[in-house]
Amino acid sequence: MKIVIFITTLMVACGSWLNLGAAVDLNSREMKALAKAVEKLRDAARGSKVAFQGAESTAKIKLKAAQKKNTGPEIDKLAAEITEITNKYWGGVQADLDTQRAGAKSDNEFNTLMKSIVAFPRNFWIDCRTPEGRAKAKASRQEFQQRVEQAAHDSFKDYFTGGAGRETTDFTKVLDKETKKILTELPGYKKALIEGQDVSAYSNYHAMLAWQVYLQAAARLYPGKPQYANALAKVNAEIVAVGSEENFEARFRSNSKSFAAKIKMPASRNSDSYVIQEVRNAFVNGGFTAEILKIHVLTTGWTIRRNKYTSVIEGRTQEASIATRTSNGECLLYRVVIYQQYDGANYGNTTFERFANVEMLCSNVPQ
Repeated sequence: MKIVIFITTLMVACGSWLNLGAAVDLNSREMKALAKAVEKLRDAARGSKVAFQGAESTAKIKLKAAQKKNTGPEIDKLAAEITEITNKYWGGVQADLDTQRAGAKSDNEFNTLMKSIVAFPRNFWIDCRTPEGRAKAKASRQEFQQRVEQAAHDSFKDYFTGGAGRETTDFTKVLDKETKKILTELPGYKKALIEGQDVSAYSNYHAMLAWQVYLQAAARLYPGKPQYANALAKVNAEIVAVGSEENFEARFRSNSKSFAAKIKMPASRNSDSYVIQEVRNAFVNGGFTAEILKIHVLTTGWTIRRNKYTSVIEGRTQEASIATRTSNGECLLYRVVIYQQYDGANYGNTTFERFANVEMLCSNVPQ
């Protein structure tokens, strides 16, 4: 009895060992189910992720069931095929996701870059009356040209031919609008710049230089649209007529002397020493470094400013003119509006609400 039990236990304990050397029954229910599941997995590899996930799960379940009763090269081959199919499929899915992410990143970079390019004229206006302002204007154009070089790089080439990107924005619509605006404002610039005496001529000249690099960019990035090259030719012709920047500046200095000779300081209407000192304080605190030669207050008293809805006092203003001499010996006449905010009890520090200046002969400054 003990021997029988031992043998039975040995057979049960070694049952799985006894099957290790057994031949695979390809006609067994488990092997047929596995073969069918692998076939469906092959087909699912050409379909959606949801369909493939279902086929993959089924194939692995059938493989596990078949391996309980069978072993050998046939079942190992099916197991290897399942692994190969799933690895290839999910590897492809991941590659697609990586491509999409990279594409989205490129789209964003391209769109951000192009938005900064097509909006260039609106971001240009810099006070070009001083050497510092003209240097900033030149640097602005150079920075813009660097962005154009980046957009024209091979990495973005397909965006201009429609071969890349999912962005629906048509940047030529903005370019067309800006080009039309340039051509509308261009007539008269030559006469104004050749005869220009006011300091605004400097900014107008540099505006034309900005239009030039803007249209150069449009013509380069969209060579298939002749309107940009045509507009560029018109701007180039105007710049040639006005002359080089050096010629323009020399002519402007000559013209401006005639203009400056006509500038006179308005007569003072108020000798209040407090107001005069507040004008001086606002000038210095505003960061202006020119020497103050004379201050004329142009208003006889303070103008009270009230809230239009509540009539509560918000502040007060006065107007003044300031004759100054710059470090290079030139004289400028400022027209300013000073402002003091009211807090309900006291008026605060004096600041410039607005100002403008024009060159004048130093000999025209009242003694």
